[in-house]
Amino acid sequence: MTTAERSASSLGIRRVVSFTFQFIRANLGAFSALSIIVTIPTVILRYEEALLPGEDIFTSPVIALSVVFYAVCGTALTAAISKAIIPDRSGHIPALASCISAVASDLVVLSAIAVVSFALFLLGYILLVLPGFYLGAIFAVVVPVRIVEGTGFIRTFVRGAQLTRGHRWPVFGLLLASFALTVASEAVVNILSGDPPFAGYTGEVRSAGIGSLIGSAVAELATSLIGATGTAVVYAELRHIKDGPGPDALAAEFD
Repeated sequence: MTTAERSASSLGIRRVVSFTFQFIRANLGAFSALSIIVTIPTVILRYEEALLPGEDIFTSPVIALSVVFYAVCGTALTAAISKAIIPDRSGHIPALASCISAVASDLVVLSAIAVVSFALFLLGYILLVLPGFYLGAIFAVVVPVRIVEGTGFIRTFVRGAQLTRGHRWPVFGLLLASFALTVASEAVVNILSGDPPFAGYTGEVRSAGIGSLIGSAVAELATSLIGATGTAVVYAELRHIKDGPGPDALAAEFD
């Protein structure tokens, strides 16, 4: 299929999933190395959960700071992968080192975007869970918008909402699928570690043994890699739908 033959009106979930795994397969080593960034706060959080049972982000400043650190790391990963798979205005893919440098130089604004995005999600989550995912769908592509288009802070959220308008239910479905994948992977780690399957999501406490921490890190690496790449693909597809074909379209070798 050529760029011109893509759907001009709808976001195809199957297409997003297909592109996501094609990009991961083509860049497995580099993207996996980048994804190590999210394993650090994951291990810290899991250890803190075991060390501080019954505490959460509302009662423990230490856990709250760790969650912010996790959100910033996840945002940096998404930004780097977005930069690495979406051609620039000249139609070229930047070198990976250049992508990392761009993220590092923009880390302050990206961190602010991470905090605001997480706060919005958390607000919606508190309001019966599903509103959190819908707010997540509205602002799902703010990170690629910032790193690729270089928009200002407020404009980044406005532009992100504009891109998802009319396509939020498919994005919502992708977010739910991503969440289900995360829960399933953590349940497997919990079972292998001898913990209750849904510990961490219920009042049950997870262990902090070496096997448990390593398992959590590996699971987080895989799910974050999929989530970050998927976000970049969703952005590229939405931009194609909204703005028409251009140098930002997905790489032709996958068509």
